[in-house]
This record gives sequence, C-alpha cells and structure tokens, in this order.
Amino acid sequence: MGGALAIDAALEAPDRVAGLFLIGPGVSSEVPGFEEPPTTEAEQRWEAAWKAAGEDDVDERLRLDAWLWLDGPEHEGRVGGAARELALDMNRRIFEHGAPDEAGENGVDGGGRLGELAMPVTVAWGELENSEQVAICELLVERIPGARRVVLPGTAHLPSLDAPDALLAAIAGARAAASA
Repeated sequence: MGGALAIDAALEAPDRVAGLFLIGPGVSSEVPGFEEPPTTEAEQRWEAAWKAAGEDDVDERLRLDAWLWLDGPEHEGRVGGAARELALDMNRRIFEHGAPDEAGENGVDGGGRLGELAMPVTVAWGELENSEQVAICELLVERIPGARRVVLPGTAHLPSLDAPDALLAAIAGARAAASA
C-alpha cells in the first residue's frame, strides 16, 4: 500500500512532493467508476488455492503470495533464486507481525481526489501483473492529469526484485520527462 500512502501524502502536502513514481499502486479509498475486471483462469486457480489454504498454513500462504505478486498469476514459479527468497522472507515477516488491512485509515479520500494531483506522476506496473491491479493502474493514468504510463516488460508486481535494471531505467525516464 506504499503507492496509496504516497498519493495521500501528495494530496495532503502537495508543496512537499515534487513528483510521484508509483509502482503497481493501490489507492486509499475507492476510485469512482472503478469496475473490477473479470478474473482470468489462472487468477481463479490462485483464488481457489488461497481459499483452500488454511490461515495457519503460513508456508502455503507465502507460496501463493509469491505466485501472485512476484511471478504474476499466469506464470507460477517464474522467479527463483535470491529474488524469490527475499520476497518470501519479507512476506513471512509481514505474516508474523501483521500489516494494516487498508491504507485508508488516515481519512484521505485518495481515490476521489486523484484529479487534484498537479505534480508529475508516473504510474508503472508489470506486464505480468494481475488483472485487477492493471485495471487500477489504467484508471489512475486516466484520472491523474498528465500521468505517464509505464508498463515494465517481463515482470509482475515486484519489479524491484526481479527486474531492477528495467525499473531504474523507467525511473530515470520519468525523471527526465518531468524535468523536460
């Protein structure tokens, strides 16, 4: 929910934010007009597996989280090695210590105020991202004035883990575009 918090901060203190580079962001409140897209067959398999996994089966939940967010729903097991181990370790810590369910507990209507963002904004997401996240990102590009769209090839929701060079290049491109 880092993207949602960044959007909210930019809305509440726009004079303190020069620009935003949002990577597969969420939003702290409902975006008017958002319609959840139909799920793909792979997303339906993931949802069924998530429901079948018991809440106490942390290892299975970690595997499923890595499948959806790191691999992308259509590409289970795509990412391995150190990137996968880091993703599993980070999520294990969240499972152990908990995480807030929603970013919107701060009272900022981020979804309803997207049109107020006047600084340069780039919305980036992986081409292998799940369909709901892609729909959210597309809507943000549509609703934020002048927002740039960047689709990162060959990655899903965590490009910093499996495509860091592509992500750095996209950030540099956004910075150059903002200063042009």
